Amino acid sequence: MPARIVYLGLGSNLSDRLRNLQTAVQLIADRIKVNAVSGIYESKAEGYNNAPDFLNMVLAAETALPLENLLVLAKVTEAAMGRKISERNAPRIIDVDILCAEDEVPLDTPTLSVPHKAMHQRAFVLAPLNELCPQYIHQLTKKSVEEMLGELQGEDAEYWGELNMAF
Repeated sequence: MPARIVYLGLGSNLSDRLRNLQTAVQLIADRIKVNAVSGIYESKAEGYNNAPDFLNMVLAAETALPLENLLVLAKVTEAAMGRKISERNAPRIIDVDILCAEDEVPLDTPTLSVPHKAMHQRAFVLAPLNELCPQYIHQLTKKSVEEMLGELQGEDAEYWGELNMAF
């Protein structure tokens, strides 16, 4: 399989959130080529009233891995950083999601959906993704990242800063 660009969403709301993002990016970069990282955005934790806010970002990477193998890489990265399996949207040290991939054919299995099923509803995903690929067309909504971000009402992701890592 030829290499293609994939976009991964990263989030952390426990411990040193910035260091968690840096560590996750480095672990991923040790395995696949990271081409670019977005800025960092802060957002409220969904479904948990007293949970710490999340720091979120997106990275663009180049890989020939099949998406199922990329999911394994994401889960290995989470486990290496100490993430424990927990209930949906629970606070976590790191979360790594496959958001979308260039030239993808939509994939929907019990363990993986690409493009990510909820990405079009989340400013904390779309805002950093918009930095890296505003014209990417979502395979299911048929809208660009820029358009989807513009349509969100009441969702907020506040720009927080840069990761400042070299690759």
